[in-house]
Amino acid sequence: MVDVGFTQAWFKDEGRFVKKSLRVAQQLRYKYLIALEGNDIASGLKWMLFSDSVVLMPAVKVATWALEGTLQPFVHYIPLKPDGSDLLQMVRWARSNDGKVREISRRATLFMYDLLFHPDAASDDAEVRSILVKRYEAGVRLKGAPRAC
Repeated sequence: MVDVGFTQAWFKDEGRFVKKSLRVAQQLRYKYLIALEGNDIASGLKWMLFSDSVVLMPAVKVATWALEGTLQPFVHYIPLKPDGSDLLQMVRWARSNDGKVREISRRATLFMYDLLFHPDAASDDAEVRSILVKRYEAGVRLKGAPRAC
């Protein structure tokens, strides 16, 4: 029902859990995609949300310019427990709720479409960048360094 593995191994018994990496085009053939944060963000989340597949993932811990923190479970994605222990249960739910899953996928795609292509997207992006720079400035103060304008 679920075919997962590591694409790189840093532990013993490498052959048992390691699988070949799939390109995005290959992953798009699947109805369900799993997005997991690694050291920080789930790097593939944006294209996954924009696809026709539905995303299964734990709640977002790290947000970026894509406003991942505003995504809602069962609206934009199918939620998973942080440890993924309910993955099979949620896949079963998805398989028995195809209409709801299609709607979740549609809303996720619309979320990304609006973020990227809405007429206000460019000004929204500029505002987000400005806020990020101010937050970065506030968090990083070097002794003797001049303040940015």
